[in-house]
Amino acid sequence: MTEWYLGDDWSQKTKEEFEQKLKKSRGDYNKAQYLRIKGSSLLESKDPQKNEAGCELLNRVINEYPKEISNVMFAYEQLGDYYFKQVDYTKAKNNYRQSISFYKENGRSGSSGIGDVKLAETIIKAGKSDDFLAMYHLLTDEFKKTGGALTLNDDIFRYYSVLAKISDAIGKKDEAKAYAQKALQLTEITKPQLDDYPRLGVVTVDKEELGNLKSILA
Repeated sequence: MTEWYLGDDWSQKTKEEFEQKLKKSRGDYNKAQYLRIKGSSLLESKDPQKNEAGCELLNRVINEYPKEISNVMFAYEQLGDYYFKQVDYTKAKNNYRQSISFYKENGRSGSSGIGDVKLAETIIKAGKSDDFLAMYHLLTDEFKKTGGALTLNDDIFRYYSVLAKISDAIGKKDEAKAYAQKALQLTEITKPQLDDYPRLGVVTVDKEELGNLKSILA
């Protein structure tokens, strides 16, 4: 009964059935959620046309159901994730900024909770050094004010890693070293945070990332 809004099938028949069932579904929250889930599934496809359809569905969440804050906030973040993978850092940055704009008044519930971390990662990838100081303040002064409270080790690693790079770039060398050290310590934890989920919280890091963190400590 729920398969109609899952998966990346987007044939003409599937599309028509989706729209029919969406129309019959009750409440704006459900409609927004179904659009967002289907859209995110389409973004995971390797088919560019399905990706385009996924972006359209997520933008429908934003435009047609603006009062459904949790779904709108997450739709922006998922668009940011997609454009980041496409190396379109301008669109990724813009969508992440829209997502985190809800944090102050609405909290982070309903999203990954690390949209600001993702924004900072995007700024670094894009080489936007003029924004580094603002990102430093976003992840330090503003982080706790907007409900930042990370529990998963891989999220905490991303937080410390991006702060290490930004701190180093703006000349806060001692802070950068402290953040880099904390990030590297998390890479040594191989036990999952929940036994039933063998990869939950376990940090996956490539050689380039390790090299960057170690160079900050050097």
